[in-house]
Amino acid sequence: MEEFFRGFEKNAFFWNKKKKEGVMPTEGKNLVVFHAKWSQVSTDYIKRLDRENLPGVTVVTIDVDKHPSLATASGVRGLPTTMLVGDGVTKKTWVGVQPMEEIKREL
Repeated sequence: MEEFFRGFEKNAFFWNKKKKEGVMPTEGKNLVVFHAKWSQVSTDYIKRLDRENLPGVTVVTIDVDKHPSLATASGVRGLPTTMLVGDGVTKKTWVGVQPMEEIKREL
């Protein structure tokens, strides 16, 4: 799985208040969220993640309409799909909106 993430870094997006494009860090913890702009549930979930205090965690969003091959290769079956990636390896995957307590517990 590490090589897969290395391969899509250039297509990943940082989620921050300025919504700048960037490269997903290969070190540390990342929450990769597959979403679609037409999905209000996904949009609200990402906004909620943006408001949370998650020290040391980078939230990366990937629009499944812009990058369908990434969604397929990642096994995305529902939106939003969130993956906890640490040091380039997928540690946990959630489908659907998750309580922040669950995400924080896994971090």
